[in-house]
Amino acid sequence: MNKRESSSKEENLIYIGKVVKVHGLKGEVEVGILTDRIDRYKESDKIYLLNGNRSKEVRVEGLREYKRGLLVKFEELNSREEAKEWVGSYVAIPPYDYVREEDEYKIYEIDGLEVIDDEGSRCGLVIEVKDYAGNILLVVDTGKKKILLPFVKEYCKIELDRRLIIVLKKIWEELNEI
Repeated sequence: MNKRESSSKEENLIYIGKVVKVHGLKGEVEVGILTDRIDRYKESDKIYLLNGNRSKEVRVEGLREYKRGLLVKFEELNSREEAKEWVGSYVAIPPYDYVREEDEYKIYEIDGLEVIDDEGSRCGLVIEVKDYAGNILLVVDTGKKKILLPFVKEYCKIELDRRLIIVLKKIWEELNEI
């Protein structure tokens, strides 16, 4: 399940990184990673740099891991000065270049889903999604109280087409007692 990627409202682009600073003299930039699959930088036909009202379509010329991020050389940025203009920009791809894993969901898709147990009884509504270092907790409002539901596939099954999360009744009852 991918936790850190976010979707842009403009053209529904998917943010996969953020340019943190310039590296060297030939236009290479350090990029903070907002995806758990760095292959997206090479797989995508179109990559965009977005900074406020400015955007630029770019192609990856070179890519390597660096510290806690990536060093990326975009073909269109050939000097330190050109690269410096894009510091603070987001790196984004179109949704059609995005291949969703089978059990992968966006946070905005989960927020607002109804939660029911595996016997069909209504439990509540997801009002918030919390990410604690890769451990996702769903805040479920039952109408009487808020319950933190660990979002793991052993407990929860999502049916996006029905806008539902189905949780094991045994787990829900245990959480409801806390």
